Amino acid sequence: VSSRDSFKCQAKGSKLITKSGIKNIEDVKIGDTIWTGFSWQKVTNWIDDGIKDGIKITTYRNYQFTGSPIHRYWALRDGREQWIKSEDLDPSRDLICINNNIERKISIDQEKYDLGYFLGILIGDGGLSFLEYEKGSSFFALTTVDEYIKNFFFDFCIKKWGYTPRSATDKITYRVAKQDAVKFLLNECGVKKSLSHQKTIPDIVWTDPSISIGFINGVFDTDGTFEKSKKNMLFSMSAEKLLKEMQILLLSLGIISSFRKAKKLVQFKDENLKQNHLTCHLTINGHEVVKFEKIGFVNRSIKSGKIHIPQIPDAHDVIPWSHLDFLKEVMSFKKKTRNTVGRKIKTPINLY
Repeated sequence: VSSRDSFKCQAKGSKLITKSGIKNIEDVKIGDTIWTGFSWQKVTNWIDDGIKDGIKITTYRNYQFTGSPIHRYWALRDGREQWIKSEDLDPSRDLICINNNIERKISIDQEKYDLGYFLGILIGDGGLSFLEYEKGSSFFALTTVDEYIKNFFFDFCIKKWGYTPRSATDKITYRVAKQDAVKFLLNECGVKKSLSHQKTIPDIVWTDPSISIGFINGVFDTDGTFEKSKKNMLFSMSAEKLLKEMQILLLSLGIISSFRKAKKLVQFKDENLKQNHLTCHLTINGHEVVKFEKIGFVNRSIKSGKIHIPQIPDAHDVIPWSHLDFLKEVMSFKKKTRNTVGRKIKTPINLY
């Protein structure tokens, strides 16, 4: 996909917003309508240009973009907004514009939202390691002490499959062994058998904004936190790939977030407890939390009920700082040697 005055420059796997959901660039077809960053445009040609040299840039919020050296970014350099090729970007002087001004009229479809919420609570606090169990019947489970989440889980399973989840001996874990339900998750939703640190966004979540919003709501209700003192929303879990995907999913809804990875494993006082994987964090700052209410985020569970939507004063003459991000790293990849060349800078500014 390219504009009339540029060349093919996006890497396979790059996400594009289309009128029919979020797609990988290799899945976009001629005739699809995509969001260019400024307007909706129809795709008129599709070209696979093979393996080329590439450059991967990382910002301080840990957004990552990969494209060819000629791919251009809208950036701020020396006080002037301009297009700059990735090969010419300079972390010491350039600020990248993270465009969250997306023209999408979202009307919540309750049935799709409920499906997204169901998938969200499963990804957040569900057990998916037995979805394809070779030694017996496959099943999935949910562990929760939140009465609203439990009731929603039961109601969804009964309505969808006529099946009442079975309670485990701990009284807070509920198991679904209905094979139609297992097949639905695997085949229709794209949920993958996984341990907690291996979880990813189910394929169907990318296809519709109502499902996406319900999914984010469900993940927050199970694995999210609202930091009252900072007015921030925080997602913390060991699934690094999941949180990086959620960062892109949030951006498609116009919400900017920051990703970071803990530098060391948590040390528990109880010697029987051990953390095997680093915890990752996705933070939505207060001025972005305001947008959750606008897109249809619902406060029903214990966690989401604690969210306080901050009042942001109007500031028409102020440059939207949330749209700008420092360049953290620019890495170039050679198609033959796969060697990397990087330019890094250090800055005392902390954006978290």
